[in-house]
Amino acid sequence: MLILKHNKNEFTSEDLIQIERKYLRWMTDQDDINTNTIELNILDCKMTDVYGYLLGIFSKLDVFDTLKFSICQFLDFLVDIQRTYQNTPYHSFYHAADVVIVLYYIISDLKAKKYFSNREIAVLFIAAICHDAGHTGYNNDYHVKLNTELAICYNNISVLESLSVDIALGLLKKHQIINNIDPHLFKRIILATDMSFHYDLLAEAGVLEDILSTVNLWDDDEQDSCSEMDESLAVSETLSINVQQQHLSVGMISPTNYNNKGSIQYDENTNSSSLSTLLQSQTPLDQSQRLSFACILLHAADISNTVRSWPISKRWSDLIVQEFFRQGDAEKLAGLQVSPGMDRDLATQASISLKFGDFVVKPYFEALAGLLPRARVFIDTLQDNREEWLRLKASPFSTSITNYFNGYLTTSQFPPSPSTSKARKVSVPAGTVAIPLGNSAAVTTNNSSVKPMPILRTTSHSSILLSSPHTSVSSELRRNSADHRRRQPRPPTTNQRIQI
Repeated sequence: MLILKHNKNEFTSEDLIQIERKYLRWMTDQDDINTNTIELNILDCKMTDVYGYLLGIFSKLDVFDTLKFSICQFLDFLVDIQRTYQNTPYHSFYHAADVVIVLYYIISDLKAKKYFSNREIAVLFIAAICHDAGHTGYNNDYHVKLNTELAICYNNISVLESLSVDIALGLLKKHQIINNIDPHLFKRIILATDMSFHYDLLAEAGVLEDILSTVNLWDDDEQDSCSEMDESLAVSETLSINVQQQHLSVGMISPTNYNNKGSIQYDENTNSSSLSTLLQSQTPLDQSQRLSFACILLHAADISNTVRSWPISKRWSDLIVQEFFRQGDAEKLAGLQVSPGMDRDLATQASISLKFGDFVVKPYFEALAGLLPRARVFIDTLQDNREEWLRLKASPFSTSITNYFNGYLTTSQFPPSPSTSKARKVSVPAGTVAIPLGNSAAVTTNNSSVKPMPILRTTSHSSILLSSPHTSVSSELRRNSADHRRRQPRPPTTNQRIQI
């Protein structure tokens, strides 16, 4: 029976029964969605079902045993963290739960779990459910341009992500879950979800791919042909001598057998220093590299709505646009230039989604497939969705703009480079991509193969849809709008790169 300490009046007894029932069905594989997690559309679920699914996922990942807290403690924590998610169209608790679901699919079905210790997985998934806590529905650029209290508080750097970290750490402490979590690790994972680090993570994925391809320890085809023993060994935090010998015989050492300090743990029968040295030399990823990998995976899950099956992808697209156009309306009211892709009078869902998929999502998930070959399924789905967007763009019922692509290209000055001193900025739903003029020929409205370029500044997600006007504007914006009409808004401060 689920019993809550801090939120005992939040649920009726029937609610708690429903949560526990969903959790038990998940744990016993009686729920159909358990065998195909990626097809779960969390937007169709009641909140009691969402809690049940989350309890099931965290339990199957051994988070409760690893971090030494109870299921009831965690449900109590989930209720509190859910309250911190504001009533925004997209960045709601449902988005956080969806990110957890996709991340679980990546860890389990795409075989990423073998690279991490149980403790690292536990911290990663708690970071996932907390990563947008407190999100206002207005992006970091908005807060910086409006000089809001949050921007001032966090010095214009990863404003919303820093807010989420502070909220989450406070609640983890309240529920006594913080004891076995490294706050520094937790903070770095959440801060890396700031889209301004998108291309940093993309570059780091390339580095990790080189490392893994050189070591060649984790070939999916080879692992699929191995016995079930190999799968269970990857989950364990410890290695016995017998297990070590079996892995050494095929040249495989599991990185999940590292403790949180980055050293391998052995059982009491292990006393060979030479074996320890050999095991460490054969491990493909060190602690820092595993942290980088964790950030790469969480970011992939965070932008995954574009690579989900079409019915799910379209639903999330319809929600994100409501936030984008709300921000665009707010920026107009403040007398500011509307952020790229957020002007309801200019943008269409199909056009913006195509650019986002081509410039940002496709290169990133191609890099992910270099690390996890099974992730190619995402690229195939992205292509299927691209065909749907093209069909909608050509539909007579679709509102489009003339010369959309050219209309969203503006020329601006950038520091000189070997090839050009100027660049064009292409507006995509995640922000602005800088394309050197020398490479502009590679970008056409009919070519889905485009080169990823550094993001100047980005928000968080994916797509644009024309909808009815939204009049909700923050009270803080109303207080500051007159002042911002009189002065030129200062440019946002560039984030310092997180060393992950």
